[in-house]
Amino acid sequence: MKNLTYITCLISLVFIFSRCQKQRFLPDPHNPGLSMLTDQQTNTGTCYINDVAYINYWPAAGYGIGWGGSPYPRLSKVTTTNAPDSIELSWQIGLRVNGKFETGAYNNIAIRIPALQGATFENFWGWNEKRFSSDECALYINYSTLKGTANIYFVKITTSNGSRDYLNISGLFDGNIGDSILVKKGRFDFTVETSGL
Repeated sequence: MKNLTYITCLISLVFIFSRCQKQRFLPDPHNPGLSMLTDQQTNTGTCYINDVAYINYWPAAGYGIGWGGSPYPRLSKVTTTNAPDSIELSWQIGLRVNGKFETGAYNNIAIRIPALQGATFENFWGWNEKRFSSDECALYINYSTLKGTANIYFVKITTSNGSRDYLNISGLFDGNIGDSILVKKGRFDFTVETSGL
């Protein structure tokens, strides 16, 4: 019983500390409001949507169990019966005003990339330095209420501390939803869980 309590406490601490990652915003001097593209696990994703700078939401210290859905960037597999499976990279977004997060017209962004039926971790791992074009990828904004097309380039994918449970991913993206919503100069540098794959 003592060992079980010890193991439970250890797992809880690992979970809590894994969510104590910091977000580092590194201003891009050539693109106001955007963070520079890095592969340093800054946990930052930024882009222009109709020329307004958006950033991924990153909760203040203390976010934890009991809040419902996670605000952290996530990878998940989307399985369908009549089309190839997809892998979706998604995160919450908003505005950065005076160093603080505020809600804007758009609150979520997701890029869905087609994958082989029964896609696994290994499929995603193979996307290091891979580009996907708008004739392959779908762009979703505001939790799938708005749908368009996207381009995405995975600049670097590495394991986090040698564990396959987390991946460090960095890349570039852009896209559009018709002629009314234009997503430009997107870049991300996230550590994401692979449990959804």
